[in-house]
Amino acid sequence: MNGINLTDFYWLKKYFVISFFPIVIFLSYFGSGEILNANVFTDFQLAHYTDETVEEEVECKDSVLHYSILNDRIHDYIRDSYKNGIGILTKTHTINSLIKNAKLVELKSNSFYIVDTMFYSYPFLIPSAVKLLDEIGLAFQKKMVNTKMQDARFIITSALRTNQSVKRLRKRNANATKFSAHLHGTAFDIAYDEFLSNDQPTFAEINCLKDILAETLIEFKLNEKCWVTYEVNQACFHIVVK
Repeated sequence: MNGINLTDFYWLKKYFVISFFPIVIFLSYFGSGEILNANVFTDFQLAHYTDETVEEEVECKDSVLHYSILNDRIHDYIRDSYKNGIGILTKTHTINSLIKNAKLVELKSNSFYIVDTMFYSYPFLIPSAVKLLDEIGLAFQKKMVNTKMQDARFIITSALRTNQSVKRLRKRNANATKFSAHLHGTAFDIAYDEFLSNDQPTFAEINCLKDILAETLIEFKLNEKCWVTYEVNQACFHIVVK
């Protein structure tokens, strides 16, 4: 009897599966989302997919931030910083008289930010710089309303410096400049690798908070309220008030 016997049918079926299986896989990955089935994921892919899902639940904004925008250099702002600030602070004891004359304001931790222990600077700024800092803190937290990170605060790591503190800093960090806007009371640094909240932020959340802070600073820079430098080596944003 002519026709296809069971053996031939077996090999024909096997040939069909082998020939068309790559096409099925291709359509599963690159076709519509409805075709994609979790059964085609390996254990590694499933674990990776789960990690991404958890990070998305953090509710951070999925925005592309261009840190190259935060690229102001000292020659861009040093003249204005000197003009807008207190001149150059040479001695620490001068701070008290500047406070009495309302030319300097003490920084204190609040609901927006934490003032870190400062070894090479002092927690004082000119009034307009303090106002700017508070505005940045408010704008930063507004971006996180109704998220699990809404109580997160950034950390101020550096503010006013004297000639002596700059000299001490330069012994530790050769890249630190002796012609610093920190000498004028117009500049402060915000850490981007550490934030404080009721629940200790995860690594993914810290990266998210860094992006939100960068986005906030970009807005302030584009509105010409300050100069901002993204410091890679020091893990901070360096801000100078305009």
